[in-house]
Amino acid sequence: MSKEDFKNVFKEISKEYENKGVELSNQENELINELYSLFFQQDETLKDEVIEDERYHCPLTGKKYKSLKPMIKNAIKIRLEEIYNEGKETVLAND
Repeated sequence: MSKEDFKNVFKEISKEYENKGVELSNQENELINELYSLFFQQDETLKDEVIEDERYHCPLTGKKYKSLKPMIKNAIKIRLEEIYNEGKETVLAND
């Protein structure tokens, strides 16, 4: 998957979190780079540790998947959920 394709998937999923009040614009590129580098090498090929016995192994969750795209979508959702929850905790702590 090219980095551009990955960005498109990220943007598609991040739209769901904009409705929850998560502001990603200033950290979007950083998040994309962070997540992309978990799965792919510089030459846009999958890292060896992601492929395991004809399945995909998510380096973020440890779960195994039959196909690549659902794994990547889930990893993005999990990371965005972490950011969302961090934001909620900050708001509660400041109250």
